[in-house]
Amino acid sequence: MAYRHVNHILGSKGRQIKTQWDLLALSERGVTKQALLRLSQTLSLSKKEIASVLQVSERTLQRYGERQVLGAVISGRVVHLAELVQTGLDIYGDDREGFVAWLRSPSIALGGRAPMQLLNSSIGTQMVIDELIRMAHGVYS
Repeated sequence: MAYRHVNHILGSKGRQIKTQWDLLALSERGVTKQALLRLSQTLSLSKKEIASVLQVSERTLQRYGERQVLGAVISGRVVHLAELVQTGLDIYGDDREGFVAWLRSPSIALGGRAPMQLLNSSIGTQMVIDELIRMAHGVYS
């Protein structure tokens, strides 16, 4: 998998992300609040929505400076969500608006819930990624 969108979102300071090992290393080092803001913008999420997805308060996110590194748990979630964006934009052919619209629309395959409603946990995020992969292969649940 090419990580073009992940590299854009996470802005890994000259270190290109090429493998899942690179993603793991980045999540362990931590990502900056700037990266979080790029992710939020890519997904068209408000500050309140991104805080909800990350399971933290808006105030907690406000405390970080733009270049400050986020904690390991939040960084891991941001990296996983960036992977979701990569998968979605690969499938939607870089049509960000179409991908975001899909995230906000109820999906029968996801129990009638909008994919966006599942992003507040790692398991839910993985379920959404898995559904995108099934869509790419023409397998609809």
